[in-house]
Amino acid sequence: YEFMERLFEIDLKDYRETDEIFRRPSARAIIFQDGRIALVYSKREKYYKFPGGGIHDDEDKKEALIREVREEAGMIVIPDSIREFGSVLRRQKSDQSENTIFEQENYYYFCDVQDKLVDQELDDYENDAEFVLRVVELDTAIRVNEIYKSDVFFDEVMIKRELLVLKLLKSIRADKMQFKQGDGWKACYDEETGKYTAERKGPGYYHLYEITEEIFGSLTNGMNDWDSYHLLQDGRDLYMDVNDRCGPPYTIIFDHDYEKLCPWAKVRQSGKIWSDELTDAAVELFESQKNNREQRRKYREAESGLGAKTENNADDS
Repeated sequence: YEFMERLFEIDLKDYRETDEIFRRPSARAIIFQDGRIALVYSKREKYYKFPGGGIHDDEDKKEALIREVREEAGMIVIPDSIREFGSVLRRQKSDQSENTIFEQENYYYFCDVQDKLVDQELDDYENDAEFVLRVVELDTAIRVNEIYKSDVFFDEVMIKRELLVLKLLKSIRADKMQFKQGDGWKACYDEETGKYTAERKGPGYYHLYEITEEIFGSLTNGMNDWDSYHLLQDGRDLYMDVNDRCGPPYTIIFDHDYEKLCPWAKVRQSGKIWSDELTDAAVELFESQKNNREQRRKYREAESGLGAKTENNADDS
């Protein structure tokens, strides 16, 4: 399976490294509807899970996602709407076989669905658990899963995974964000802030940008790195990390609010952060940084004003 960015791992390390490994990759859907999230609820066990399940040998991840959402939730995924979120690796001692490690890479995708529902096609396990579709607030699902307890420890680990993903979604306000992505890039429109942002990354470099609505509109899902670069370079640099082996790695922070502007981004830092003085000099010198000049000057003026105010207060004391 091709690489997907890892969100986190759950590794209980309750096995021997020499044990055999049983791998069962899965695909899981993140479906937001009017600010709420569509989940599968177990009426018997009283937990929420993302629609999805195991990937068959003859399927790719997206095919499995579409099939599992239809079977478990009775929802029809719109194929062109599928966007990567990230993966979670689960590793623990198998509850089915001796001397075996259960390893599951869970691939999570955002997607949209058709308005119509179809009948569920549940297997025996899912029927026994009394799976039903529910569209709820994120906080509701989080509260329910936080108190979930089971005699089956294997199930508790599963729901812990789902709980952590739910909390991660809440932290990035994913229900208020629209994403596009392609080879080496990802762009976001945040409905709450009205901001358009993007990241571009590859071997030896990582960039964050604030972009315009026009640039976001010109980006298309699946666009290659070269074409996206020609669009994104017209945006305003927020953050840059370089580790290209041509010299020591370094990081430049153009806008100290980059984390607030891009809470969804998986920012990386390889080297020493440039000083504000060096960054200011680069912004003033290079034509490519003209979009940053006014912002940097305002930042410096505000900082100077704060410093003067602090000194005056010290004199008063």
